[in-house]
Amino acid sequence: MKGKMQKDQETKIKVTEQCIPETGTRRQRKHLNNTCKAMEEEGNKGRNKEIFSKVKEITRKFIPRMGSLKSRVGKVIGDKKGMKNRWKEYSEELHSEDKRIKKEQSDMTEYKMEPEVMEAEVEWAIN
Repeated sequence: MKGKMQKDQETKIKVTEQCIPETGTRRQRKHLNNTCKAMEEEGNKGRNKEIFSKVKEITRKFIPRMGSLKSRVGKVIGDKKGMKNRWKEYSEELHSEDKRIKKEQSDMTEYKMEPEVMEAEVEWAIN
């Protein structure tokens, strides 16, 4: 009895394993068909640049990017807590006030304001 249950489980596993790649290939075919339809529409509109970019997207080889998160000192950060802290520091640096902007704003006070445009000047420019 134990052997029969084991065989039933093995057949279920085999059937499931066979179905998994099929769903992946079905999704891939569906994605490619949708992309081809979009390319045909772009071709009908005369947008060759978009067509070539789609072809390049489909045919290029996937190259995963292996970036690493580094601290201010340059050491690689590996743990999640350290990464979260580094992102927090980075976002705070981005949102903090920039001293250079304050300097530029103070320089603008030296310039004189131009007089407002008069209605006669607008009429002269139009005619």
